[in-house]
Amino acid sequence: GTQSGVADKKPLLMLEQHPTDNTMYWQSYHDDSMVETFVAETVPELSKRYDLATTGKNLANAFEYDAGTKKVLWYFKIFARMTPDAKETVIECLHSVGHICLMCGDGANDVGALKQADVGVALLSGFGDLNVDKGEDGNKKKKEAEEKQKKLGSLNPTAIVPRNELEALKVMPVMFIKARIKALGVNPDKYPDLTEKEDLIELYRIKATEVAIAKHEQKNKVAKTKLTKVELQ
Repeated sequence: GTQSGVADKKPLLMLEQHPTDNTMYWQSYHDDSMVETFVAETVPELSKRYDLATTGKNLANAFEYDAGTKKVLWYFKIFARMTPDAKETVIECLHSVGHICLMCGDGANDVGALKQADVGVALLSGFGDLNVDKGEDGNKKKKEAEEKQKKLGSLNPTAIVPRNELEALKVMPVMFIKARIKALGVNPDKYPDLTEKEDLIELYRIKATEVAIAKHEQKNKVAKTKLTKVELQ
């Protein structure tokens, strides 16, 4: 049913692995009760009644437990604690069954998945603590995420390569694009596999972003040092 034009939220199920016999099952996120055994072919029907979630580790276990898992990832709503390789795998699985994918990432650990996706959106400041583990290292990761947000939060988004600059690069000869990359202090010859113009432009975008972040962090470091000196006077 709906209320005020917003659909009612479905209960959330987490994909888990039994610690003793390694079977996979669905566990209620709300009360930790076991709902039912995991069977890939039942996922489409199950998704009509529940929102489905998994971690990268349990998803990898599910691939081994039931080969059909790779064909039903479309029905999962949440992928948490995913490594860069795991994110790429999810996109590859979705592509294998004919889906078009959009990937949103922080432009650092997500570069591989961003390139695999049909549409890749790189976000400079990441996602704060929205994707922090609930596990025992959750507080540590939350603190790291907050520190990263603090470092990058005030960086002007235009420090990333603007769209018009990327468009200009597309009409430049490859030799000029390589010259722009070298101007960032990067030798494009160290990337022999990048032969297409699009790949070189992506390399430029990534390195230009890294340079912008490094300059921003150095600026913050200098400002912090000056502030410390003033406080000591």
